Amino acid sequence: AKDPVVGYCQGLNNVAAVFVLLRFDEATALRGLCTLLQSCPGYHAPGLRGYLRDVVVVDALVRQILPAGIHLRLQSLEIPLDILASDHFLSLTSRTWPLSATVQLWDVIFAEGQPALFASFLALLLIYLPEVNNGEEPLLPKLVEFKMASGLMGKSVASDSAPGSWKRAANCEI
Repeated sequence: AKDPVVGYCQGLNNVAAVFVLLRFDEATALRGLCTLLQSCPGYHAPGLRGYLRDVVVVDALVRQILPAGIHLRLQSLEIPLDILASDHFLSLTSRTWPLSATVQLWDVIFAEGQPALFASFLALLLIYLPEVNNGEEPLLPKLVEFKMASGLMGKSVASDSAPGSWKRAANCEI
């Protein structure tokens, strides 16, 4: 085993399938999978410790960054955040997003790390739980503050940069 801490977890098959769909050879696909999983430590370990830790972080980000109405809507749905976020974080969007969108997100994860996964989940909450700005402070400054704190500010990944990042990820030492 490349990393004995990583076990099989629901969603891991969908993550591996992306590398197959992109027609990577077996060795390259394995290196890419291992590299991607290293970006999300503990997500696929027994007990899902890393995932459960990051759900707490997501909850804090929802409270601090998104409009209060979105947090209230989440509470009214009575769906625990760990259940709501599980597919997004454990399958790294590979089960539900279109392949091209998944690959673009993974490119950002390879380049920027975990904050990209958090930002994409927060963006989904904004899309699917829209809230009218009822006199609340504007959202943009909070998102810029998050980008600065997470190291994403000033960095961009062009849509045509995916091949370079994928190549770097596939050739890294594991």
